[in-house]
Amino acid sequence: MGLASVIKAVLPQMRRARHGHIINFSSGGGLIGVPRLDAYVASKFAVEGLSEALSRDLAHLGVHVTIVEPGVFQTGLGGSAVGAANPIADYDAASALLPDLYDWTPGNLDAAAAAIEAIADKPDAPLRLYVGHGLDDVQRHYRQRMDAWDQTAPITATTLSG
Repeated sequence: MGLASVIKAVLPQMRRARHGHIINFSSGGGLIGVPRLDAYVASKFAVEGLSEALSRDLAHLGVHVTIVEPGVFQTGLGGSAVGAANPIADYDAASALLPDLYDWTPGNLDAAAAAIEAIADKPDAPLRLYVGHGLDDVQRHYRQRMDAWDQTAPITATTLSG
């Protein structure tokens, strides 16, 4: 994973300086699973987990970590997508959503770049910075996740020792 290699390369200098800011790029797809983009989503979930763990490992050294979580922007991602050689009809409904997703480009790249630049040198930079459209969907997803945990809390309680 290229991201991990870059972190490994810069970390010794940041540790020595007791200062630094690692800014990793994830995606809204690293927060919510997106149908038919399994490998992409898995890689972005990995960025989220790695970055969150690093933020806890490095905070006492003065090294901060921010995860930039872009919504949908026009980046050309869809242009390089390759369809399945033998598509499976069971996935047609989910697959039909993807062309719309690739064409939907409400994000302002210049504004996103300015937002990232604005936090780059801040000692209190956030762990997560969501840019672009879709934050309301992410918030709704996490509220539903919290509700599901509340509903299963009694089951969880039965798994505690004692």
